[in-house]
Amino acid sequence: MNIVEGQGWPDMVMLDTVNEQEFMKNIKLRFDKKQIYTYIGEQVVVMNPYQRLPLYGKEAMEGYRRRYLYEVQPHVYALADDTFRNLRLRKRDQCVIVTGESGAGKTEAAKTFMEYLAFVSGAGEPEGEITKQKVKIDKRKILFILFKQKF
Repeated sequence: MNIVEGQGWPDMVMLDTVNEQEFMKNIKLRFDKKQIYTYIGEQVVVMNPYQRLPLYGKEAMEGYRRRYLYEVQPHVYALADDTFRNLRLRKRDQCVIVTGESGAGKTEAAKTFMEYLAFVSGAGEPEGEITKQKVKIDKRKILFILFKQKF
């Protein structure tokens, strides 16, 4: 993962001081530089930019394909690739929880995640686990389980 000067830390575990103020400062700095994804270890924090950024599409997906989480900049594609890799290596179900407040971008993040899975599971691997079936993403029928927690 490249650390770009002036764009904040791509992973919050790199912060020298870990507190709410430094966390929010780093998120704001990254958001202002159109870096809407930030890691916290293996978790991905996404700030909804309320606009389509040039971070998506086939070319972007190719940049994350078969790359480990910390080799690339934070992105939902990186998490999706890591999840797909673990599914294949461990041969066990994987779970990804998408949570956030209303309007936070949960639906868009989930759609982007599933689009990436469809891309990697159906591109040139005729015996892949998911390629045995045609993958269709119906953007109108995404089921979410939302967890509300009080802290």
